[in-house]
Amino acid sequence: MASQAEAKGKNASLWMSRAASTSSYPPLNSNVENIFDVIVVGAGIVGLTSALHLKRAGKRVAVLERHTVGSGTSGRSTAHISLHVDAHYEKIEKNFGKDVAALVYKGQIEARDEIARNCAELNIAGYEGPIDAYLYAEPDMDHSGIMKEFDSLQRAAIDSSLLGGKSPLSLPFSTDLALKIPGSAQFDSYRYCQGLARAVNGDGSAVFENTGVIKVKDGVPCEVETNFGVLRAPDVISATHTPIGISILHTALVPYTSFVLAVRVEQSIPPGLYYDTVDPYHYLRRLDAGNPNVIIVGGCDKKTGASSPTEIECFDDLRKYVAKRFKVQEEIAFWSAQHFSSPDGLPYVGTDPGSAHVWIAAGFSGDGLSLGTVSGKVLAQSILGLKHDLAPVYNSHRFKPLASAKQFLEEQLTVAKHMIVDRICVAGVSLQDIQPGEGRIAQVGVSKVAAYRDPAGVLHAHSAVCPHMKCIVNWNASEKTFDCPCHGSRFSATGSVLEGPALTDLEDMIEDVAAKAKH
Repeated sequence: MASQAEAKGKNASLWMSRAASTSSYPPLNSNVENIFDVIVVGAGIVGLTSALHLKRAGKRVAVLERHTVGSGTSGRSTAHISLHVDAHYEKIEKNFGKDVAALVYKGQIEARDEIARNCAELNIAGYEGPIDAYLYAEPDMDHSGIMKEFDSLQRAAIDSSLLGGKSPLSLPFSTDLALKIPGSAQFDSYRYCQGLARAVNGDGSAVFENTGVIKVKDGVPCEVETNFGVLRAPDVISATHTPIGISILHTALVPYTSFVLAVRVEQSIPPGLYYDTVDPYHYLRRLDAGNPNVIIVGGCDKKTGASSPTEIECFDDLRKYVAKRFKVQEEIAFWSAQHFSSPDGLPYVGTDPGSAHVWIAAGFSGDGLSLGTVSGKVLAQSILGLKHDLAPVYNSHRFKPLASAKQFLEEQLTVAKHMIVDRICVAGVSLQDIQPGEGRIAQVGVSKVAAYRDPAGVLHAHSAVCPHMKCIVNWNASEKTFDCPCHGSRFSATGSVLEGPALTDLEDMIEDVAAKAKH
């Protein structure tokens, strides 16, 4: 099992590294009785939000976390609570109509208010709001996207306005058009997850860390196999960012990695959430009121596991972006986080297709904190027999063949390429070429090996075949992980699974490699 340091990746987020203290929960004990009404897999924003709603409704909930609370994407985000959405309301209106766009906006408000309320009631520091969100263009950027988005917002009666003129935003670089959506917020997402976990744990419910889920079986009751035995309950929530195991939704969800810098700058920016119009876009916020000269800058997204551009190149591009627009005094932290996008712009929330009692929430794009919060509530209410207004909108069984069909087909061709071509191409690296602290995909006989030589010079060798759906992983030199380009599974340098949908580690091949080296 991966250590906590491995779970965070090589580069811990600013939220995680500055945490004064964190809660600590035991692994699942094999003697724990099957007394729970709901098992939640994943202690991020979706899992903990749904668990808290269920506990408050009188349900006994077990939260199982492979690593530690908040150590996944929830604790590695830039912690925006934006009323604007990553997919843009224009896309939602095009695929679903203006009434659905208005409902999605209403859900963003609901998520913001729930986070604010929990921070106040549970004494979780770090929430700041309301602040405004801005979609802006610099002088050399295209304005058409902003105008189309504004038109969609107006048709859906979403509070917004256009700001024009010379540098309408008080940023230390030039802008010439901005779309303002008031009422957003920001917070410390890692601290928030810690606070939710404390509220969930106890009184018949429990949080278990360092507990890996190996298999989930739908049924009456459902069975969740872990590395500490089997736990049973009437319902299971898979709150793991993408469905664990094999799901038809993996054909629709596309994994992306987004890169983040925290830097101290000479000239601060006003409170706000800022997004530009390039593709992939950049986004900005300042850390908090007490640290106005520390800004968090994200962007340069790439498909997870893609060999080009490399993760190091993405971080370098982000540093160049920052250096061109700010006088940087110090780089404080850098990290990355993964998110999954859906073809039509909306998440999938409900039962996993083919299951009756296994529930999922996935496909949040860059809005996992807000969409994840409202999705957690949708899941809890569905299990309780209640109906949330957004349940039919985010329905996990929806099928819209005309929505982003081109993008869907392109992604499936990309996956097919990785599943076939990557397997037959011969890796050009030998084990002897790998230096201490370096990982590579090497060729040993007919096998592809995910090889890593640790700083002490010890070689670790695992199969490069992802156990999820048999794609070939790639080495991520920045985070020192092996990442799958097909469905986003990630593994530590020593083969431990960090993020699903894979449920097991890379197969150990060190004995096979040693045996072949003798011949």
